[in-house]
Amino acid sequence: MTEPCWLRDSCRLCGTKDLRQILDLPDTPPANAFLKEIPATPDPVYPLKVNLCRSCGGVQLSHVVDPQILFADYLYATRFSPSLVRHFDLLAETCLKDKLFSPADLVLSVGTNDATDLAGFKKRGARVLGVDPSRRHAIDAFETYGITVWPEFFTEASARRVGEKAKIVLTANVFAHVDDLRALLGAIRSLLAYDGTWILEAGYWPDLLEKSDVSNIYQEHVQYHTVKALQSFLHANGMSVRSVERIPSHGGSIRATVVHGTVEADESVHGLVDEEVATGVFVEETYALLTQRLASYRDSFWRTWRSFLLDRYVSGQGRARAVGFTAPAKMTTLCTFLGLTDEHLSVIGEDSTWKVGRFTPGTHIPVVSTEDLLAANPDLVVVFAWDVAEACAKRLKDLGYVGKVLVPFPRAIFV
Repeated sequence: MTEPCWLRDSCRLCGTKDLRQILDLPDTPPANAFLKEIPATPDPVYPLKVNLCRSCGGVQLSHVVDPQILFADYLYATRFSPSLVRHFDLLAETCLKDKLFSPADLVLSVGTNDATDLAGFKKRGARVLGVDPSRRHAIDAFETYGITVWPEFFTEASARRVGEKAKIVLTANVFAHVDDLRALLGAIRSLLAYDGTWILEAGYWPDLLEKSDVSNIYQEHVQYHTVKALQSFLHANGMSVRSVERIPSHGGSIRATVVHGTVEADESVHGLVDEEVATGVFVEETYALLTQRLASYRDSFWRTWRSFLLDRYVSGQGRARAVGFTAPAKMTTLCTFLGLTDEHLSVIGEDSTWKVGRFTPGTHIPVVSTEDLLAANPDLVVVFAWDVAEACAKRLKDLGYVGKVLVPFPRAIFV
């Protein structure tokens, strides 16, 4: 029987055991494990500790949760995010303009989710195929886009079964999710055409560090990428980062173009590596300061929360009805880190029909539709998708909400 969680004592990138813990967050339940009903026993929780490899600079979680637990009933769907729908359509247009593919070429996405990342390529004439372990997403991809998705983890066997080489392999926020990166790299390398391009999008650790963004740390993300460590890993395995750009998705990411063999990287790669070194990304002392900042942000949230409640009491308005809005994976980490529970928030509003009617992981707060949230006439709305908080606040106000909107993190502010 497979253990639900195990300790990883070697670096995923270089294999050494020269790991140092740089961050220790509270144990949390799986971030997307929304419940159909409240269980009789507490939800299982798992360690959330972050290590730095002193050999290659790789940043990674110390513990791995069984992927079957994390992804078998995975409720995140890309198509519910308008900004990501536009993001991937623009990516396909850019790849076509850069002549990375021609109509009728094969474009394959690993960990495609609901195939939103492939829809733009299909629209522009490419043959597309997705691979994702969630059967729910495979069905949704075909019903929404008419795109075939194989419901499995991508392996060498998957690559062989495709039966031809892909001109583009796309991994959008997937390389952070995989414990055995060498096996995944080997499968991608065998599938990618010799003159093909692997487009790798991943959350960018220096962006997370700059924003003190612990909300994007959860069990699905076992690896946090820097250009320096990623470049070293790929070189050691027969591939090269040709170029890289910073993109805004998921609170700060990178998009790297990766090719076979040893290729001289352009200035975009060298510039980011130099910047990573100069800003102390690979220095352990940097993370002692991060821990101090996180404690101050948590204190700031509760000062703001108590001040709001006190102001209502003094003004004679009575007890405030507080709710949450948006239920992304980062909400689970934030609620655990801040200490928010169902005693503070009565419900959380969400647009994803897959999450509505369920309960949040660990905290068991009911998830309702946005319309039902506003019908409850709340006094305070806490926005968990804090990186797009202004857009969320505008949407609430466009729908007629007139109360307060609180962004809980990093520093608690009203918008």
